[in-house]
Amino acid sequence: MISTHFDLQDSKTINVALEELRGYWKLWSACLLSECGLPTLRGIIVTKFYPKLEEDLRRFMLSVGSPTVLIRHDKRLESPPHPRGGFLVGQSLLLATIKHFFALDRIVAVYETADPLLNMHSVNVLFESNQEAYVEVVGPGFDASDLQRGDITPHESFSMSLTVEGEIASRRLIRRVDQKTYDESVRTRKEKIMTKLETSPTHDLARKIRMDLGILDDLDAHLRKMDSPLCRFQNYQPVSESLLRDTITKIVKSRIISRFSELTGAKFPMNFSTSLVNRGSKQVFWDIVSPALKFEGLNNR
Repeated sequence: MISTHFDLQDSKTINVALEELRGYWKLWSACLLSECGLPTLRGIIVTKFYPKLEEDLRRFMLSVGSPTVLIRHDKRLESPPHPRGGFLVGQSLLLATIKHFFALDRIVAVYETADPLLNMHSVNVLFESNQEAYVEVVGPGFDASDLQRGDITPHESFSMSLTVEGEIASRRLIRRVDQKTYDESVRTRKEKIMTKLETSPTHDLARKIRMDLGILDDLDAHLRKMDSPLCRFQNYQPVSESLLRDTITKIVKSRIISRFSELTGAKFPMNFSTSLVNRGSKQVFWDIVSPALKFEGLNNR
């Protein structure tokens, strides 16, 4: 048995979550990121229906001062196909959305608003050892899931050597997107956005969510209305060296690599996912992916 919910603003609750949510590796790792001091979104994880659920959700939304929240979800021994998360829901449809995922034997993370359409750069850092890292980047208006799910070919990729202190000793650009390929990635990104707006979590709920949030039927008009970085920039904006340096420094200094290995038994490689959210106003770490733990899910299908 696991608790009905976990308040991610409470350090004691996060410690309980790290004990009880083992196997829900995506949301478990998000708890570990928070425990180790890396920046994450304020949120609450709910695991099953309980009488005060709606009251607790309403209280959480009041605490973060937003009428909409970001939904992510997870399942033990996850295996394809994976239902899409990373979408916004308003308060009136939140409970119905959560119940939909409960019916799929999934747990749900309800986070403060961070609209993926307002992201600046998103970065995946794959540590192959303590002194070797491979970095993939997508640009403004794209999402970390574009990298994690292989939806978009990275706009930039780097190979890095690190010092024993975790500083970047050398950086080699492996690839940077050309204009034609970037334009194609924007078209692909828009197709993905439309699919999510029309189907997540279901066609019927998606339609109601669009109406509730006032999302325009014309995607380009919607992107312009919200001033999404996806339509603000006509060509790829290279990632800053400071973002890469700061991201790696934060990870290494948090000592989360050894903590993750200690708690899970997983060794290298391990991948950290992060984005500059809300037009780059802050950096958020999403999760840690270990091929060994992903294989655990596939091996138990």
